[in-house]
Amino acid sequence: MTRPADLRREAFPALANFLTGYLHEDYPVTHGSLANAVRAFIADAAPAQRRQLVEELETLTRRLSGRQLRVVRRFITADLRSRWEPRSHDDLRQLLDLFRGSEPR
Repeated sequence: MTRPADLRREAFPALANFLTGYLHEDYPVTHGSLANAVRAFIADAAPAQRRQLVEELETLTRRLSGRQLRVVRRFITADLRSRWEPRSHDDLRQLLDLFRGSEPR
């Protein structure tokens, strides 16, 4: 199956790094939850890295809006190589909200 042109791993380097580095196959054991994985990344990452990740998640959320859930899951798991698999579009938005909630006001 052909990938949509606007969904390319190269367009989301910070997100790909987060997903493979923090939401890997052992993330439930290592971090216990999605929220804890986000906290660990925030503790490790520089402010510029966190901002880039939020920007990429915002872009991805817009691009995936209205797409079938299987397209969302395939892009996250196959293309971005995450072991975390969103169960709904809301899961992706909740991930974005976790990062947004961590930004200094």
